[in-house]
Amino acid sequence: MADAISVKKFEDFKKIARSLSLYGRHSLETEGVNSAEALEKVYIDPLPGNGAVDAILNKPFTALIGRKGTGKSILFNVCQEKLSTSNDSIGVYVNCYEVLKEDSYDIVTQLQAYKGGLSGILDDHQIMEYLYRRKFIEKLLVDLIKEVEKKLDKQWKEKFASLFGKDNFPKIKVKLEAIQKSLSVPVDTEIQLIKQKSIHRGSDQENKTGNKEKDISKAGVKVSAGGPSLSGGLEHEKEKSSESIDKNFSYQDYGAIFVSLFRPIEIIRQLFAVLSEVGVKKIYIFADDYSELTHEYQGLLSNSILSQYHQMSEFKIYMSVAGYPNRCYLGSEIDRTKVYHLSIDFEEIYKDKNFKEKHESGTRFVKDLILKRLAFFSPGSTISDFFNLTATYKEEDYYKLLFQASYTSPRTIGAILESCFSELASGRKISVPQIRISAQKYYENRVSSFIRESRYSIRESDVPFFSPIDVFNQVDLLDKISDELKHLQTKVAASSYEKVYGKVPPVSHFHISDKYNEVLKFLSNNYFINKIGNLQAKTDKIDATIYSLNLGLCNKKSIRYWEYDPRAKDYLKERFFYFDHIIDSFLASQQEIICTNCQTKYPISSLEDIKRFHWMCQTCGQKTCKVHEINLGQHSAELAIPEEIKLPHDDLQILDVLNDYQTLQDPIYPKDIAGYVDKSYQFVTRRMRKLADDKQLVTYSKGDANRTIYTITEKAKGTYF
Repeated sequence: MADAISVKKFEDFKKIARSLSLYGRHSLETEGVNSAEALEKVYIDPLPGNGAVDAILNKPFTALIGRKGTGKSILFNVCQEKLSTSNDSIGVYVNCYEVLKEDSYDIVTQLQAYKGGLSGILDDHQIMEYLYRRKFIEKLLVDLIKEVEKKLDKQWKEKFASLFGKDNFPKIKVKLEAIQKSLSVPVDTEIQLIKQKSIHRGSDQENKTGNKEKDISKAGVKVSAGGPSLSGGLEHEKEKSSESIDKNFSYQDYGAIFVSLFRPIEIIRQLFAVLSEVGVKKIYIFADDYSELTHEYQGLLSNSILSQYHQMSEFKIYMSVAGYPNRCYLGSEIDRTKVYHLSIDFEEIYKDKNFKEKHESGTRFVKDLILKRLAFFSPGSTISDFFNLTATYKEEDYYKLLFQASYTSPRTIGAILESCFSELASGRKISVPQIRISAQKYYENRVSSFIRESRYSIRESDVPFFSPIDVFNQVDLLDKISDELKHLQTKVAASSYEKVYGKVPPVSHFHISDKYNEVLKFLSNNYFINKIGNLQAKTDKIDATIYSLNLGLCNKKSIRYWEYDPRAKDYLKERFFYFDHIIDSFLASQQEIICTNCQTKYPISSLEDIKRFHWMCQTCGQKTCKVHEINLGQHSAELAIPEEIKLPHDDLQILDVLNDYQTLQDPIYPKDIAGYVDKSYQFVTRRMRKLADDKQLVTYSKGDANRTIYTITEKAKGTYF
């Protein structure tokens, strides 16, 4: 390595980048670093005055909303660390998705025990569905109890022993194990509960069917553009038609059975009885990866457990669920007016500021984030040790550029800095052009990973995989938007703005009327575009939402990125940036609504109204309308992948990480992979063994300290990359 940067500083920089790029609960588990100490020294609350931490620790029920990489998991981690110093509180963490995907679910062998008693009520498939959901709720409660035990054990060693005696914890442990065993219920009891629910449900269905038909027959259908019923990042209950109330149990039905079966309120009472013996009066429950569950499983978890605890006033229970914008559904039993909505997305945090102030605030956040990591991981170093500061590009220019590339997402910043490792390793400091290239590389990797997952993922019913054609269509739509913006450069350059921006004006932003935000949700949630606020557009003075293209995409297409200039205050409001016609044209070319009964066709712009009236056709009155893809031909070859080479979504993510690391020529361990895919290292180890032994897609060997190192095989690279 050249003298420009020492080996020590290079290793320090790698720790800085990886502490940002890993998922929250893994991000500070760097080798040789105490994660609790690191949390205290490097964490930056996204809200002023530690507002996010304070809200979670003081509100009875918090919905923590943010896109991937905004720091939801690490925020939970910070809250848990703060609670670890409290004598009367205990914080327990549950990863909802990992519980759902737990490999130990062996429900096939249990089928026979239920078949006889449920003959004529549920068929084999329905019993399996019931058992899978039952195991999910049971495992959540078991994990809750185990987490309490684990946290108590830790606190006992640190402080409780002197207060209650070092030999008292085994007695507490026995009581907690007894609570866990109480979750075992005789099969006969379950069968009786299912039968009772089936009888009640039958009469309820008759009533709902009759009432629905009366209401709908009076209503009529009015076709107009309309938006979804969404508010504050929480998803609200969607009214269900009589057709959707079929012989399969809904999440409400399952929830009612599980409340009777597992008695979650009694479980929490027993837990508090045990905890009171050691002075614990408050329990904090942190439910992470909530949005990774399907709509039904979110409702099931909420109705079976969260709503039960939310309604208890006799104990101090604080609950927080972490999810994505508009993908956080709290079931049918929780009063949403009593849920505190906490968003840590850039646009939501700074929504009351103007565009100039927003960008300045975002740049300051990035600066604080990097400087704190620098001080912790590389004491005595300065930004100039790693970044090429010149008369043209000063320190603030790097922070501004990293903000534009990330919109304050720590994980995105980390990934971009990781991509700069080769520059430092070659003895060159990181330059502005290098950051732009790295942002482009990160963007292209994200697009390719989504496309790969769409092609090669096994479609599983219990996780919220997007439709593969939707992903291809979204990428096509993004290409159309960016191409249109690129073509605008000539038009804008010939306008009055030439005096401000010259011959190459910035065309990185566009706006649409609010009704189309739902269409762009996938692109926004995954950082292909970034929502930066609302404005009143010059086009008919409508209220519009403004978005920016990803900086990496701008670099790829040689699009100049917009920065505020006081001489062009209304620039982003201009009519040439109003893109409703692009969305209209694209949707019309990709989808239509068709009645499968009478073949009447409707434009896709009618979707929300037709959904509102339960897919009822205006022509024949039947509820048989469906969305029909009319432009699949161009992607049919991309989707024609043999089933035998398709893999679960988690496995594809693991292979992505292995492939990236192999490019960097660094060894990678289960703990590292866990940090990149946001799973426990135990989960990763189980999946890796299957990828190695069953699929020959991975090999493993022993490295330093006998640690297992994983490597992607040529077979995997040739098939998936």
